[in-house]
Amino acid sequence: MRHAAIFLALLALSPAVSAEARGAVLFQQHCAACHQAKGEGTPGLAPRIAGTQGKHAGSEAGRAYLAQVLVDGMAGPIVVEGERFNGAMPGFSALGNEAIQALLG
Repeated sequence: MRHAAIFLALLALSPAVSAEARGAVLFQQHCAACHQAKGEGTPGLAPRIAGTQGKHAGSEAGRAYLAQVLVDGMAGPIVVEGERFNGAMPGFSALGNEAIQALLG
């Protein structure tokens, strides 16, 4: 974990590092445990997110929804690609706006 913290600190210092690279590191640190490394999800626990954001990313309302989920988290029943989930995802507001934007990138 210490290596990841050092890597994140270096990323923050380097303006040449893309938001996409920062988002990938943040995803591995905060999301992959449930949604898996490539976003394929965990049956019964966390829905697949790989390839599912497109329907939201195409509109301002959809992008606002995705950001809101990351900031506030969500709980309760949800159906994603026909699979039902009933759990809780924590919010990540403590990461800050730049990190949230990088995750959404």
